[in-house]
Amino acid sequence: MIYRVGSIDPFEIDVRILVSTNQDIGEAEASKTFRRDLYYRLNEFTIRIPPLRDRKEDIPFLTNLFIEETNIELGKSISGLSKNAEEALLQFHWPGNVRQLKASIRRAVLLADVVIEEEHLDIVKQSANQGNVTFSSEGDAWLGRSLKEIVKENTQILEREVIQFMLNHTNGNKSKASRLLKIDYKTLYNKMKSLGIK
Repeated sequence: MIYRVGSIDPFEIDVRILVSTNQDIGEAEASKTFRRDLYYRLNEFTIRIPPLRDRKEDIPFLTNLFIEETNIELGKSISGLSKNAEEALLQFHWPGNVRQLKASIRRAVLLADVVIEEEHLDIVKQSANQGNVTFSSEGDAWLGRSLKEIVKENTQILEREVIQFMLNHTNGNKSKASRLLKIDYKTLYNKMKSLGIK
């Protein structure tokens, strides 16, 4: 039974509440950083899903699904991955789990013409010897800079790359490019101006 905001009349609803987290809620409850009453209300049935790095057999299936979805959304026809690209996906550590994989595939579909190659992927390769992430040479340029500054700069680089791709794809037709990007014409025009795209 719930009450709508501002109402004095209760009414009955039939819902199932699912919550997800990458934190240990039991530990958080014990350390008093998570409300005990809420913990016991939610902790009726727990499904533990291993991180993507521990179930890499799912990567090919998920990759194909994300390629198919992005093809439909963007009107593209990417057929799949090259062997090297597939190997890079399987070797990567995936700290951002499935969301990171989806974002990487969406970006790769934007950049590829027929097949996703390794250079279309924005991931860094994992060191086979140490099990640590090995950053590209540009990582050295991150030293001494704030996260906000680095993210802003790299967001602009990606925006410029994607907008330029869409303009090339539409032979410079800004109206078509804005529709493919799902932004209005004026927003595209302003972004082109701020990013120095002619």
